[in-house]
Amino acid sequence: MTAPFDNSLLDADYEGVRFPVSEFSVQGGHSSAKHRSYRRRGADIEWTGQEPYSGTMTVPMFDVPQLNDRYGERMFPEHMRTLIDKFESTPIGEMVHPSLGQIQVHIDSWPHKAGSDNRSGVPLEVHWTEHNASATVSLDYAGVTPVDSAANAQVQVDSVDAEAEAGGFEGYFAMAATWANALSLLDAASLSYSATVAAIGTMDAAVKGNLDLPSLAVSEAASVVLGLERLFGVTASLREQYLPGESKQQTYIVPSTMPAWQVAQAVYGDISKDTLILAANPIADPSAIPTGTQLVILPSS
Repeated sequence: MTAPFDNSLLDADYEGVRFPVSEFSVQGGHSSAKHRSYRRRGADIEWTGQEPYSGTMTVPMFDVPQLNDRYGERMFPEHMRTLIDKFESTPIGEMVHPSLGQIQVHIDSWPHKAGSDNRSGVPLEVHWTEHNASATVSLDYAGVTPVDSAANAQVQVDSVDAEAEAGGFEGYFAMAATWANALSLLDAASLSYSATVAAIGTMDAAVKGNLDLPSLAVSEAASVVLGLERLFGVTASLREQYLPGESKQQTYIVPSTMPAWQVAQAVYGDISKDTLILAANPIADPSAIPTGTQLVILPSS
């Protein structure tokens, strides 16, 4: 085993048992129903919900001084046995994940394999699956994210900012001003589609920028990370509130330079629908949309 046993290792926790992570992967995705027709290419994709998050963590369970001192007992076999005992006794529990923060998971399996090249321990592979949509904002039976008011959104941002400031996490960008400005734009009497998308996008970007910080990849930042994840749910609510047709929209790539009315004829079968094309897209010259431009196509009704 050649991995460095220093402060570059990430921390995780399962039901109060803290352990190191040298490598991890997370899998997320969407489920769908694919409706196909005879002799027709492609499929009409119907989104049916989000798949649960799942993942794997590699836990270096090696009897070395750096790890033994850090976790308070010999990693192998004592600390490994402590963690496995917890997995066996609590198959569904609270985990503090390096990137997702505090979530509920089902522990699927924990295989490990020893080798003759290193007899001081083993790399333990922990496989888990998210339980009860704890890493995301739950959807109701109709697949609609509960709507958060702008005031409530600002309260949540202020709370996450305050907690991050108290923790002193390096590089954290306070989001309150960015969100306040975007929310005030959304409350404007008339805001174009593209401007609405941009306003919500700035909120998403602020959250993502903070989630990508290395300083938040520690167990001490778990509640801040969870708060940031929940803010993505808030922006999803705002999209549903201010862009109610967005989930049904499609895209169209312009095959050759053409005017907006010709695009409308191609996608709607009605040249008068060019107003929808112009409302949904920032187009410099409606008389000549360049080849390869990807356009948002809103529902016609």
